[in-house]
Amino acid sequence: MRIGKDNAKKFKTVVTTLKGYRDEVAIKVEEDYVRLSIIISDVAMGFWTFNKSFFEEFVPVIGTYTLKSDLFAKAITSVHKEGFEISILEAQIEFNGGNKKAKVSFFEGEERYPTPPEPASIVNVGYKDFADFIKTNEGLEESARFEVTDGTFRMFSKSRMMDVEETFDAQVDGTDSLSAYSFGYLSIIPKFKALFENVSIRFSTDYPLVLVCGDDDFEFKWLLGPRVENE
Repeated sequence: MRIGKDNAKKFKTVVTTLKGYRDEVAIKVEEDYVRLSIIISDVAMGFWTFNKSFFEEFVPVIGTYTLKSDLFAKAITSVHKEGFEISILEAQIEFNGGNKKAKVSFFEGEERYPTPPEPASIVNVGYKDFADFIKTNEGLEESARFEVTDGTFRMFSKSRMMDVEETFDAQVDGTDSLSAYSFGYLSIIPKFKALFENVSIRFSTDYPLVLVCGDDDFEFKWLLGPRVENE
């Protein structure tokens, strides 16, 4: 499998970000995609799916391989500049950037890929606006409230000394919903601001949040359990 120069930068952004959230990354290789996943806890997990079209060359070795995230990040950082090849060997994955190579040992495992419930509300909004709200307000309170009322999407952050509310320019489908989610687990979102233009926000009252964004080549999905708050 080979990733070209431009997409290598995207791949590097994902891999180097993951090491700050989990010490292991699962790599699932199938006939038409490669998916990276991290399970932070029972209530927070992320999936990055790189479809066959993302690669310049795609000859998969089907399986699920788990790498140490810091070693994975170091390998990609060292070889990514002009694109690189990925080869799955007997007990290692080799990343070959031409004049630079890196091999990282793996162990085989299984991918955990849950199916979330159908959402009551589906909101499509600009990724930058959504990420900026999280980045600006994550220090004010432990959680952010997501609300859909009468076709309008708002987010709230409340603390003892300051309340913040933002109404988004968004396409909203479905019924009204209100739920809160941890800023700690949402903090990963601003790190991918340069990669995506829009995000689909899918949630129901006190049910898991699913964030989906990407295109035909590359999809990012973030699943997050609700933070049930006492009024």
